[in-house]
Amino acid sequence: MSITSSGYLFYAFLILMLILLVVSIVKKVIKLLIVLLVIVVGFSAYNVVVKGVSPVDEVRGYGVDIQYGRSIGDYSVKVKNSVENIKNLAESSNYDNNTINAIKSENANLHKYESEVLSLKHTSRINLFHDKYCGYLEDIVSSSDALVKIINVSGSKNVKQASEMIQKLNANASQLINLKVQ
Repeated sequence: MSITSSGYLFYAFLILMLILLVVSIVKKVIKLLIVLLVIVVGFSAYNVVVKGVSPVDEVRGYGVDIQYGRSIGDYSVKVKNSVENIKNLAESSNYDNNTINAIKSENANLHKYESEVLSLKHTSRINLFHDKYCGYLEDIVSSSDALVKIINVSGSKNVKQASEMIQKLNANASQLINLKVQ
């Protein structure tokens, strides 16, 4: 055997191993999807047979929950951006009228997001998640309200209390962003 033919043999072997690896990964992904599909179908069958939910309502419920998940993702990004804006504005040592108005504007945005999230349609399957999410969002809004009150009353005189409120606001925002469906 010559060197060039053994080189081709080596490359052919590597390509064969790569193809086998890809096929193996694809098979495992397909098996995982089948298992998840069986779980969803089993859960749905339980709801239809035992709980008496109509099949149409069951399918619509999944659609409502998917839309709820998308909306929650969008609101999480909006809340995170508002909290970051408030944090950046409040960390400045100069609380002029523009800064105070910008913080008030972000606070108003947080109130708007809270009212919109509270009214999102969802099924009873995700009530626990929705309640936790709304609880964290209420904590963020109340922290933001307290920050606005502190800044209104004291301006730049009481920066220490403002920074404590910012820390609480950031902690609540982190918990909100990291909240998962259980």
